[in-house]
Amino acid sequence: MQTEDRFVRKLIFSFPSLHRTAPGLTPWNPTMWAKWWRTSGAQTSGTYHAVALCLSVWSGGNRDAAGRKWFTGYEFDAARAMGSWDNAHRAAFLKWVADPWWP
Repeated sequence: MQTEDRFVRKLIFSFPSLHRTAPGLTPWNPTMWAKWWRTSGAQTSGTYHAVALCLSVWSGGNRDAAGRKWFTGYEFDAARAMGSWDNAHRAAFLKWVADPWWP
């Protein structure tokens, strides 16, 4: 397992609402994981923002050099996320903000 895979799973698992057994987690397949969240029925406002953050961190941002979205249907917005998250989700985000990393 690559170090980047472990780091992204650590970020994912820091959010209490994100399932630890979702398809695409092991082995890490961000496209499969994003598709599962979009179609699983498990998505709420809070989980949407947590998934969008994790995908944004993984991809180095929401868009590639040509301006195309990496993951259609997900775009992280910190202000909206903070407004929809409970304290545990805010704490997970703030922990990442205090020591951010990108693959």
